[in-house]
Amino acid sequence: MEKRLKILSPINQRTLNRVKGISVNFIMFSFLLIAMIGFIIATLNFGSKIQTLKNNVSALNARISDYNTKIQTVSTEVEFFRQALLVVMEED
Repeated sequence: MEKRLKILSPINQRTLNRVKGISVNFIMFSFLLIAMIGFIIATLNFGSKIQTLKNNVSALNARISDYNTKIQTVSTEVEFFRQALLVVMEED
């Protein structure tokens, strides 16, 4: 019985060391996998925010262009009325 325990003791110790090694590797692999997933999610979220900002800038540029067109239209009308006023004043 003692011989049997002496033989099994190193085997159990080796098995225990292997299990510990596998556990450490599994924990490290799990941590790296979670870190990768977190990095991917953060990157996608950041890309989404950049796309939203691009869309907002594009919309603002369109509004600025519309306002610029309106300003030019009003300026043209003001110039037309100014010329008409000058003509009317010259006739009097």
